[in-house]
Amino acid sequence: MPRPKAYEPDAALQSAMQLFWTDGFEITSIPKLEKRLGINRFSIYDAFGSKRKLFLKALESYTGMLIDTLVEPLESGTDGLGDLERFLSRFQRLFLGQKAPRGCLLCNTATELGNRDEEIALKVNAYFERVETAVFKCLLRAQDLGELDGGRDMLRDRARVARSCMQGVLIDLRLGRRASEIRRALGALKSYILGNG
Repeated sequence: MPRPKAYEPDAALQSAMQLFWTDGFEITSIPKLEKRLGINRFSIYDAFGSKRKLFLKALESYTGMLIDTLVEPLESGTDGLGDLERFLSRFQRLFLGQKAPRGCLLCNTATELGNRDEEIALKVNAYFERVETAVFKCLLRAQDLGELDGGRDMLRDRARVARSCMQGVLIDLRLGRRASEIRRALGALKSYILGNG
């Protein structure tokens, strides 16, 4: 009969995610992971295969959290601009509510690794493309409801600008920019995306 694991893999994954989110992939060494997870390297390799595979699982877990919290409510919404307002409010609460300026694990990964790791770059891009598409479809709903004017291309451009601005805000957060400045930027984005600016 196999010995039961002395640790909980899901809890270990969440701890690893928090460490990668704070320190990044390169700086997070196996000894750091051992200390944070409370397990030795052999258990890490046995459960996850390698540091990179552990990072990919952590990135997947983090992305799933963002999709559940931010993206799916926008995708499944039936309002127009009201759905977008709620989306932007959730975005602000999620990221400005951090105790330390960690930004977003996906944006941090993009700036750290760029396109040096094609698989990781594809995962990061896929998430932000999904955000952009969700915003675009919501803008189309708003147009159908008579809340917005403009052609399809204009709404697509608005969704693209919104995605780029959100990514910029997340990088500003990582850099420790003051919360008051971030709120002003998000206010300007909200006015723009809702057609008020």
